[in-house]
Amino acid sequence: MKQEIKQLAADIGVDDVGVCSVNGYHSPRSPAIDTLFPAARSIVVLAFGGLAGCEGVNPYIAMNGRLDLGAFSRSCSYRIARFIEKRLGGRASTAASFPFATRRSRRASARSAATTS
Repeated sequence: MKQEIKQLAADIGVDDVGVCSVNGYHSPRSPAIDTLFPAARSIVVLAFGGLAGCEGVNPYIAMNGRLDLGAFSRSCSYRIARFIEKRLGGRASTAASFPFATRRSRRASARSAATTS
């Protein structure tokens, strides 16, 4: 199952993907997984790098790039969740991580997760 998810993610343009057990996930910045999706056993995390324009000096262009990145990341997350349900027989939910992390030293990024049971 893990390899099939990773292959689909690569095929649709996700920059990086990871899969872990919910038992190993603890974040002080996120609610407990069991409060969001009690039956979840695994978490699929998708990572996306932004285009160079997301860090541009023109705020209009930068914001449009970030909005496009958000739309793309949500679409990929949903497609992978549907794949988990339709092709792999699991159950899935999606959650996006916002705001986008930005620093002058690196490009904008977004993370999305699909939880599976």
